[in-house]
Amino acid sequence: MKEMISPQSTVGLTSDLADDQITAKLSVPTRKTFGITIPDRWKPLWEIVLLFSFSRALFIVLTYIGVVLVSHPNYSGAGTSLHFLLESWDHWDANNYVNIAQRGYPTKNDFAFFPLYPFAIRIVAIVVRNYVVSGILLSNAAFLGALIVIHKLVLGVTGDTKVAQRTIVYLTFFPTAFFLFAAYNEAFFILFSAGMFLAMQHRQWLLAGILGALASGTRSVGILLVLPYLWECWSASDQKLFVLSKERFVRLLPICLIPIGLLVFCFYCWQKTGDPLAFSTVQAHWGRTTMWPWQAIWLTLYGIFQVHFGSFLQVHLLLDLSATLAFLLLTILGWRYLPKSYIIWSASILLLLLCNASISGDILQSNQRIVLESFPGFIVLGIISKKYPRLHQMLIFLFPFLLSILCLLFLERRWMV
Repeated sequence: MKEMISPQSTVGLTSDLADDQITAKLSVPTRKTFGITIPDRWKPLWEIVLLFSFSRALFIVLTYIGVVLVSHPNYSGAGTSLHFLLESWDHWDANNYVNIAQRGYPTKNDFAFFPLYPFAIRIVAIVVRNYVVSGILLSNAAFLGALIVIHKLVLGVTGDTKVAQRTIVYLTFFPTAFFLFAAYNEAFFILFSAGMFLAMQHRQWLLAGILGALASGTRSVGILLVLPYLWECWSASDQKLFVLSKERFVRLLPICLIPIGLLVFCFYCWQKTGDPLAFSTVQAHWGRTTMWPWQAIWLTLYGIFQVHFGSFLQVHLLLDLSATLAFLLLTILGWRYLPKSYIIWSASILLLLLCNASISGDILQSNQRIVLESFPGFIVLGIISKKYPRLHQMLIFLFPFLLSILCLLFLERRWMV
């Protein structure tokens, strides 16, 4: 005899099934990290924050141990003030940015430093009451933002979480990444330039133009962002290459925003000095000259064998040349792995570096710092290291090791870049 099911039971069963379906939809996948339950959608951000925090802790430890051990005699009981530890980060270009934030541009030679970053320091210092701390806070906040942006950018380009993770790890622990902690404008520039690429990836052309303007107000090389913008704008349509349609024209308009940061500074230079290109004409004071890109590489290679073996200059030349050649190679390899706009940007940075060489014994001076701005190179490195795990194992040891050494030298006011 069949069992009869009452209508009330059917309604109850249907209601239970509906509740289960709703619960299943509302439930969020989670996992534990360091004993903390993190929703899966927040996991990438959580990992970025952990990476950022660990690297900042490393710099703080290096500052304490390095500065204290070097500045005091063996087994001395004398103490060190926090102010003294903080001042160990305030030299070279960091000191110039802090001085500009405090006093503006007192001499013409100061116009080599673009205004957006010191202006931001001045604003933050109103609250913080310390210009050096303000610069460090700004750089670190910008770098955290840059890590988030680049992670999203890499996911959009490659769709590979592991490549995105490795890209930001390599950038964070690159041997000269301590400049992204100090009061230098590199972190600002990386945030704006990478942010522009992310905006273009999402076809947000107006936002891309605004971020490009901020980049050109941070560093002179920012003006070259018009090149990848132009490529992305033109290639975003299925229309013929040389056809300027209404759709393309609308997308192209925000490109006019990119030079605004540079043009505003040109106007300021003209008002103060009578020379709208003062930021360029003062480069001679800072030991810069123009040459063919292959000349810079050849002269550096020649210098390595001309100076005394084991000298400070020889090691410095090797570091600068290695960084330059490595990113040249990554740019060439990137032609296969990345969109062409990324390669155009990376090549533009490297070309400007090689043509704007130093007249000192170190022709490629500052290159090991400025290659940090070539974030497409780090993406290519992330892609290649996934294919060759041994490369990743080597870099994950070599990068933090060199970073610690160079950071300690910087803290002791040894000229690094």
